[in-house]
Amino acid sequence: MNSSTAVIDHDQIDSPAGRYNGRPPKIDREKVIDLATKQGLSNAQIAKELNISRGSVYNILYKWEEENGLLTETTRRRAKAVKKMLNV
Repeated sequence: MNSSTAVIDHDQIDSPAGRYNGRPPKIDREKVIDLATKQGLSNAQIAKELNISRGSVYNILYKWEEENGLLTETTRRRAKAVKKMLNV
């Protein structure tokens, strides 16, 4: 198999336009949010407990904060600066 050829699991094509939606998430987003908010664990503790990277924890919590209007202006500026630096 050529490494540049993508294998598509047609069972995962469920969007209205029939496009591939990527692989299903393996990380339980709600568990990460629960450990951070209700149990007060640090990002490193959450990552260790769930056997995921700290970056994944940061990404999940950032998106959750953004969805719930919890981001401060400083956080927004910092995120914008990082995206600009990474050309994202």
